[in-house]
Amino acid sequence: MDTSRALEFTRYNSGKHFLDSGMENGRIWQSPPDGQSDVIMDSDPHYCSISVTAMLADMFAENDYIADYIMEYANKSENENMSWFEVSESYFEDNGYTKLARDNTYNGEHSLSQEYVWEVWANPGCEPCDWIWANDDEVTVVLFIHTGADVRGGYSKPLVGHFDGDYSIPVDTSLEWYLTPMDDDSELPEWAEDINERGELSSGYSSAPLYHAEELGISWDDDCRRGEGFVVSMADETDQAIMVPHRPYMGE
Repeated sequence: MDTSRALEFTRYNSGKHFLDSGMENGRIWQSPPDGQSDVIMDSDPHYCSISVTAMLADMFAENDYIADYIMEYANKSENENMSWFEVSESYFEDNGYTKLARDNTYNGEHSLSQEYVWEVWANPGCEPCDWIWANDDEVTVVLFIHTGADVRGGYSKPLVGHFDGDYSIPVDTSLEWYLTPMDDDSELPEWAEDINERGELSSGYSSAPLYHAEELGISWDDDCRRGEGFVVSMADETDQAIMVPHRPYMGE
């Protein structure tokens, strides 16, 4: 899907509620669009994130056939008071699909710019069916992107289709990091080179690479951003390096 289509879901107007902590203008759907790059930078490494818009644009393929039928299902008079979650579930159950897995990204470690609820449904006739390694012939993936303020409410209409790649859904969703020299004329410090060689700031090494960096003794000051990375130091070492964030391999 392209970026403009992805934004229809990541900036979906999920409405307002007087109990919503967003008050008047604190909801994701009211914020500027993203998706121009894989990583959304900030002034501190802890606030950098993986753009869900860019991830969907790069990796998600919609199933227009099912999506159209779900919209028709939602527009039936007897379903007008149902939530998107209820409409979607009713459609799939009524048409012979079996729910294999469901979760909210909020429940796990990640660097995503937005939460989303994901569901994996076995296509009719796919039994037994492994949900994590399955392809689009075997399963259908449904996403509900969080676009409100409080994670307990404010989700998009269902995004139906599949992720291109090895997995039915992205598995590693924490930013990984790579250390580079301070400038073109300097060499990478030995401590940084050793960390790179061991891959210690990758998602394959740790489920939370940034926290692992701190455990190793890597630290940084406030407002330490330099270009697409951050100036960092190692405990008991004098030479600094630039720590650059990357979106991990997601099976694409």
